[in-house]
Amino acid sequence: LVFLGAYKGFKWDAIEFPVNTSSISREIPVQPWFRSLPFALAISGIFPFRACFVEMNFILASAWLDQYYYAAFGFLLIVFAILLILCAEMAVLLNFSQLKGGNYHWWWRSFINGGSISLWVFFYSFVHFKSIKAEAASVLTLVVYFGYMGLASLGLFLMTGFVGISACLWFNKTMFASIVTGARLPSASHSTTDQEMITGAPMTTGSEGCIAAGISVT
Repeated sequence: LVFLGAYKGFKWDAIEFPVNTSSISREIPVQPWFRSLPFALAISGIFPFRACFVEMNFILASAWLDQYYYAAFGFLLIVFAILLILCAEMAVLLNFSQLKGGNYHWWWRSFINGGSISLWVFFYSFVHFKSIKAEAASVLTLVVYFGYMGLASLGLFLMTGFVGISACLWFNKTMFASIVTGARLPSASHSTTDQEMITGAPMTTGSEGCIAAGISVT
């Protein structure tokens, strides 16, 4: 799969953007507390975690306590779809808030925001560890339990982080393409003040707006 993915990625067309950024970086203004990374990690992970909390309880009990065999795979698929949708929505929401605040470093931030649910899952593993019998809490048990939960959280982080950055990339390409064409997004209407805060420059229409924002039209 690694070599197949490398081959497909090498043959894949390069990502095309609707605009080119300016070679002169703008100064990022001081961000308020609700646009900080710790707050983004907390708020972007709690809602997807709440969506899968019940099913995760059943899966952990089936895997570590050997109480029953988990077989509700149909309902699990629905919860998994809801989880991915929530991760994408939270990543796009925080991405828009970040761009509106003048912080254009959104690539890794959107990936981290999308994968922040893994932190909640790993932290919850400490709470769930109390359910394991006290006589089984040896050093080997600690290594095996938290080692596997750490690997599972890492895999979840990579998966949901990919969902988050993919959703933000689509959103940003659509948003800045509307600047080039002078069209508004179909799903939202913003005032002139909101659009100025997104780009850091007065918004007009078409190529004039791109030049004012420090963006050259391709």
